[in-house]
Amino acid sequence: MFTAAIKDVPLTDELASELFTNINADSFDGDATFCATLRYLLFEKLQPYESVNVKLSINETETDCFVVPFPLERDTIYICALKRFSAEGFARIRTESSLNMDEFVYQEQATHYLTQPGCKAHVFINENNRTTIVFTQSMTMKFWHKIQSALTRLLPWHFSASIDDSVRAFLHTLTKKDFTEYMKYITTFANKLNFHEDRLNKLLRGFGLSYEKIRVEKLKSDQIANMEEYKLAQEKIKNCITKERNLFTVIAGIEELLAKGDDTGLADYFICNRCLNLVGVNNDELSYVVTTYFNYFDQTVFEKFIQNPKSYFFEQVKGVAADRADYIKLLFALFGDNPVLRIRTAAEFKMSLSGSLVGIRDSEKLASYPDWLPHPHIDSTHCLGTNEHYINDLMMSKRYIEAIEQTIAATMNISFSDSTVAKKLVTQIQISKKKFIELPTGEVVTPDNALKWLKEQEENKID
Repeated sequence: MFTAAIKDVPLTDELASELFTNINADSFDGDATFCATLRYLLFEKLQPYESVNVKLSINETETDCFVVPFPLERDTIYICALKRFSAEGFARIRTESSLNMDEFVYQEQATHYLTQPGCKAHVFINENNRTTIVFTQSMTMKFWHKIQSALTRLLPWHFSASIDDSVRAFLHTLTKKDFTEYMKYITTFANKLNFHEDRLNKLLRGFGLSYEKIRVEKLKSDQIANMEEYKLAQEKIKNCITKERNLFTVIAGIEELLAKGDDTGLADYFICNRCLNLVGVNNDELSYVVTTYFNYFDQTVFEKFIQNPKSYFFEQVKGVAADRADYIKLLFALFGDNPVLRIRTAAEFKMSLSGSLVGIRDSEKLASYPDWLPHPHIDSTHCLGTNEHYINDLMMSKRYIEAIEQTIAATMNISFSDSTVAKKLVTQIQISKKKFIELPTGEVVTPDNALKWLKEQEENKID
């Protein structure tokens, strides 16, 4: 094998590389012959969708511990030089390799061919993935060319048929001391290929339509973006309609109270609003309990978590969650696109005419509402979420009814994005024996009985 490094090799320059985009190889000490050899052998064999790559790794670590240094890619030859391995450590690679031996098969003949005095080798091939790994104790220029002469053994899927004499003769030049004959083969082959013409064809064929191709891709991208904007606009319109209805109801109630001449309208507002329960009045302070349902939640976030078996929805397997299918059925009945069940929830608030309105943490008053679930956020943290600043502004403006309306909205809301809060609700659904789920008939039942009711409805449909 010739020992000189050949840096300038036909078939490896920039013009040739534009043609051989699917055949590439690393160089060793500046020698570029591996890439030229591959392109000579495989140019007419490879389909446009096929590729071959060669990756070289030289391990200088003084240890016999080995890890394959690359993610193992398809259609690739990996050459791993383990220069500091002991003879015993290198011998163990055959049986202790980190490769999956169910996929990689040890190649006796290829190993024997490549092994030479002072430089042993191991060869593994995975034909399913068309991946080859060559382990060697050292890497010299002679061995670099020796590996190239064995390419028909290392890429058997490309050379399954009989190898013609011209290929054998070409590979034999890699085993000679002088590279003159090798260069003749490469140069002759390169001269037959009209790189200039191929390059012009590649770059200019269809050039007249290139602008239109770019334009249509840009228009398609704009179309997708426009559709996303349309969906967002639809969602905003939907939210605006809902908000408008709520505003109309609130305004109508306030205007009716104002027409009666009440100073604040609170008395009539509490009388008209069934979800407000007055606890007591002390000078300028007023306490009340909101009893309502979880009507506000993000449907997209709910579906994201219920479709993820590792989400906090499934951390426990107790109660109704013991049977996952039943548990999911109950959750969809509560929070799906068309919920048939509703969760009753309650929270206590204290309002002061001096300008404050707060939620009550661990409210004792909620014990008087056994069929209502304490709101997992307000009752545990007295936090009103994103509504808090708005409520404070309303209170400072003495718009008391609007502020109370916001506490009702806060009680109706459950955020599935806040796992700390939502997990408390999920836990109650899983294990609670308390009645807080309302059936379409108005009856309030436990989660267990709610699930039984769902199953009964399914059985009735079948009958």
